[in-house]
Amino acid sequence: MPTPLSGLTFDLNSSIFVEQLNNVMVMFGDPTRAFEALAHDVRLAVIRLLIPAGPDGLPAGVIGDRIGQLPSALSFHLGRLTNAGLVGMRRVGRNQYYAVDYQQLSALIGFLVEDCCGSAPAGCMPGCPSMPQKVKARDRQKMAAAS
Repeated sequence: MPTPLSGLTFDLNSSIFVEQLNNVMVMFGDPTRAFEALAHDVRLAVIRLLIPAGPDGLPAGVIGDRIGQLPSALSFHLGRLTNAGLVGMRRVGRNQYYAVDYQQLSALIGFLVEDCCGSAPAGCMPGCPSMPQKVKARDRQKMAAAS
């Protein structure tokens, strides 16, 4: 049954949607768990802090200090992010280091934008995240030449 969303309709039972969702679930697991984990200001702050930290991540104590969370509350939030597959944890001595799982996060973002502008009559607009890179580069060259 189509679901209205800002004037657009999506057939959640269409074979294309189901195939895309199955591909994401094979690669990522249930994306709704990841979205649920991101739907909290503390967990979103943790992700935003960990993304620039790189694959080495940060120790839990540093994360807590930077976002102002007590260890018990932070542990809960880190657990939710870890269970959702967005963050990984490794031990170094007595410290627990947390880092974003970039492959999982990229798969989740890719799932959201995979069909960006797919139904638009004019096709993709500049800045659309699903445009092929060479098209984006060509558009940048055109805009630079026009300036």
